[in-house]
Amino acid sequence: MVKILFVLLTSSFALLTSSTVQAEYVASPSSFTVGAGYQYGGVLGARYHFQHDSHVFSAALGLVGGALGYQYFVDESQSHSFGLSLGSEALTSEDGFAVINYEYYPSGFAQSGWQFGVSAGLRREDEGGSFGDHGDTKTDPAAMISVGYKF
Repeated sequence: MVKILFVLLTSSFALLTSSTVQAEYVASPSSFTVGAGYQYGGVLGARYHFQHDSHVFSAALGLVGGALGYQYFVDESQSHSFGLSLGSEALTSEDGFAVINYEYYPSGFAQSGWQFGVSAGLRREDEGGSFGDHGDTKTDPAAMISVGYKF
């Protein structure tokens, strides 16, 4: 699962930063956020955003995992968004997680500033931990508060 996630994150990052995608959406800004939470790949990570209108696609690499995400802004000031994050992190969900997110940007997404959010969903983990698939894989609820800074 970790190898598949790494390939997906690498290819997504390459696609999002390619000149053909940037040329097609000239008015669509891209940005980086550093923070903690599932949408940042776990404990601490960096997230690359690509925005098109009210839609934001992201790829994140963290110290212990990675994630792919989607957000949709529900207001004109782009302060409130709902989204989905899929990924894996080595501490509590090495077999993957899927969470829905609510994120709040006090200054609006177009400006630099803080991001606060909550995530809830499911995570999968086996008894062997990060170093091997031993024992049963169990699915548990996942919940996390996120905080980050957007540049």
